[in-house]
Amino acid sequence: MKAKCFSNKSAEQGITIDKSYVIFAGTCIEDKYGYKTITNIYIQDDLGSLGIYNVKYFNIQSISFDKYSFVSENQAEFLFDTIAYDGFWSKFYSDSPEGLEDYLKAKQDFKKAKMLLYREYTSDELRLRILTESFDERDFIFEFLRVQGNDSFIELAIGLIKDGIEKGVKYYDVEEIFRYLASLKNELVNDFFIEYMSDDVWENENINDIVYNYF
Repeated sequence: MKAKCFSNKSAEQGITIDKSYVIFAGTCIEDKYGYKTITNIYIQDDLGSLGIYNVKYFNIQSISFDKYSFVSENQAEFLFDTIAYDGFWSKFYSDSPEGLEDYLKAKQDFKKAKMLLYREYTSDELRLRILTESFDERDFIFEFLRVQGNDSFIELAIGLIKDGIEKGVKYYDVEEIFRYLASLKNELVNDFFIEYMSDDVWENENINDIVYNYF
């Protein structure tokens, strides 16, 4: 499911009006006829933080619990299937040395949820997130696009790298974008990588390996 923000009267940080957010979890109430009404949702905001928000500021798109599980005794709390297990939240937010293994598992399960939920975003929604959110989110989206074999973002990817070169960004800020391009056999990618090899802008072994192994 996705939630589109239509109001931000509460001035929530990192939430943008008219922007859609996939729903990782939430709470709901159920009437005597079994109809469920969502009351709160867990979404990842523009700053990359996962938090709970009152649904009154959002329109829920395509309401369906098919990919979610209810985990509490009163059936009020639902989570996306890959994270729907006892103790997920405590493991996700606690990185103590004693619980490090559980913490890493929770983070990995959350990433699996993102990989599946991001299929619900349109190309325009993904493009907006690439251009407006953090480097970490941008890297995740390009990893997602690579896994999906989506070749619709080649020109945008090349443009971001060239823009980064002009602005003097560090090579690691665009390394995931290079991996995305290298996963696609395309004339634009081919020409860009040849251009890159001739300039060797960063002289970085990681990126050089990505480019040279493309051919």
